[in-house]
Amino acid sequence: MAPDGSVYVAGHTLAADYPTVLGAYQVLYVGGAEAFVSRLSADGSQLLASTFLAGAGDERIVGLGLDPNGAVGGAGDTTSSDFPTTAGSVDTVFGGVSDIFAARLSADLGSLEWSSFVGGTARDAAGGAAVRADGAAGIVGAPRGAGLPATPGAFDTSYTG
Repeated sequence: MAPDGSVYVAGHTLAADYPTVLGAYQVLYVGGAEAFVSRLSADGSQLLASTFLAGAGDERIVGLGLDPNGAVGGAGDTTSSDFPTTAGSVDTVFGGVSDIFAARLSADLGSLEWSSFVGGTARDAAGGAAVRADGAAGIVGAPRGAGLPATPGAFDTSYTG
C-alpha cells in the first residue's frame, strides 16, 4: 500500500483488453501471458495507473513492493528474449528457456527505472520477492542451470546440478 492509501496489484493476464492507463510505461498487449502492475485508489473506485511489463513470450510477477520513494519493485520470470531491460543492469541478455527478472517502475508506473534478467542458462523460475523499507530487494527462486550470478563470499557460488 502506498502512503496515500492507494493499492498496487500485480499478476499476469492473457487478456489483450486488460486496462492500462494513458502515460503508463507499456500500454499495449504484446502477446502471451503479460505481466501487469496496476494502482487502485484507496477506496478501490478508480484505476489510477496500469501498465504491462512484458515481451513477446510469457511473463508472471511473483513479488511486488514499494521503496521509500514510492517506486514499485517487482520480480518474476519470463520466456521473452525481448523482455525490457535497461542499460547498466546486472544482465541484459536472456540466458535460457526462461529467466528470472527484477525491475523497478516509477510510482506513477510511467517509466521503467531499471530492469534486469537474473538467470542462468536453463529454465529459471522466480518464487517470490520482497522490497525492504530501505529499498533493497530480494528474490527467491529456482535456478535450474549454470550461469546464475553469485556474489563473492556468498554461501554457495557455484551450480552443482
